[in-house]
Amino acid sequence: MQITLVPTAGLCNRMNAILSAIALNQHYHYPINIYWEKTSDCCAEYTDLFQPIEIEDITISSLHKFYLKPGGKNNLFIPNIWRSMLFDASYKGNKILDMDFNNLIKGKDKIYITAYNRFCPLKIQHSIGRFFRPIESIENIINEITQKYESNIIGVHIRRTDNIAAIAENPIEKFISLMNKEIEVNPLCKFYLASDDYQIKEIFLEKFPNRIISPKWELSRNTVKGMKNAVTELYCLSRTKKIIGCTNSTYSNTASRLYNIPLIL
Repeated sequence: MQITLVPTAGLCNRMNAILSAIALNQHYHYPINIYWEKTSDCCAEYTDLFQPIEIEDITISSLHKFYLKPGGKNNLFIPNIWRSMLFDASYKGNKILDMDFNNLIKGKDKIYITAYNRFCPLKIQHSIGRFFRPIESIENIINEITQKYESNIIGVHIRRTDNIAAIAENPIEKFISLMNKEIEVNPLCKFYLASDDYQIKEIFLEKFPNRIISPKWELSRNTVKGMKNAVTELYCLSRTKKIIGCTNSTYSNTASRLYNIPLIL
């Protein structure tokens, strides 16, 4: 059996889909070809952000073949028609149940999956940082920032520009309250603040003077530079002691899973 995966949506959504593929490969040893497309949700190639994945039967390539693109209104769903002739099964999977997954792979030789989240019931139990290694230039910036950390550094992730559920369920007051509690426990604690909103950064720099590390850089997902900065922030969060994060945000969750640090929601 051979599986073709096209991860979609934003950075951490794609990472989750790839992790699902890794779990599948570890369990069944199926070869998996992953095709990463540069889109408005993630305007960077995989190689712009990460080093090659070091798993023998898994490849990650740029998506250039039209028939592998997810079908939609913009391409008149034509790729779906082509794939019906090239694959034994196609699945748009994000919350797949055990029985669904078993039925999908049973008796099939070539399977196409597009997903923006975990698509099979199998999970990776240990930390995931071993699979995603930033390219050297990004790693150098991460190291430059995290070398300034002290033993009392706590991560904070506040998402504001592109996730309605995360905005609604995570008011600013929540973060202020949780950060004040950390200060009560340890008056010397400091925070690494990651956010997609410049105004939020300014508010917290003023609210918690001399406690915030938060570089001012391009945050857009529509540029390669913005995506590189997103990876940098993700790993700077992951190297704190724990993260005060957002519910309904794969970014907060992925940051904590990179090296298995506590996530406070």
